[in-house]
Amino acid sequence: MSLQSRVTVVRPYHSRIRDKVFRRLEQAGLDMDQATIIASESSDDEVLRALGDERPQPDVLLIPFNAVRARDGDTSHGLELALRIDHELPQLTAPILMPLSTTASAAAELIFAAGIDGTPLPEELKRRILLLREDELHGLALVTSIRQHVSGER
Repeated sequence: MSLQSRVTVVRPYHSRIRDKVFRRLEQAGLDMDQATIIASESSDDEVLRALGDERPQPDVLLIPFNAVRARDGDTSHGLELALRIDHELPQLTAPILMPLSTTASAAAELIFAAGIDGTPLPEELKRRILLLREDELHGLALVTSIRQHVSGER
């Protein structure tokens, strides 16, 4: 099954997790060989510029939760970036797949539930995000969840 979706990978994880995630996305029907990749060391501002300039707009965003330190020294994580995309690029409404390393899962789930700096994440944004926990990457059930999320059957 091919979903014919344009995937943009934002600041990908290192290969240990990335390879597992890509394999599951390919099994779900996404063409990862044609994915656009925004470099790991890109700042949030650089990511927003790249996404705003991307034509056609991506159908799916892959944004790892992992905290990153950009070339400019700023640090952020995937939920902060997703919130900025929601606010600053409202025309970009693609579903978001968000891999979580085992060590980051608890923090990400807390932020997902409680919000950022006391501000809850908008419900529509939360519906657009599918958390892909590292410890679930081995299961084929995740492939079905990805397919449903990306196709809007969620």
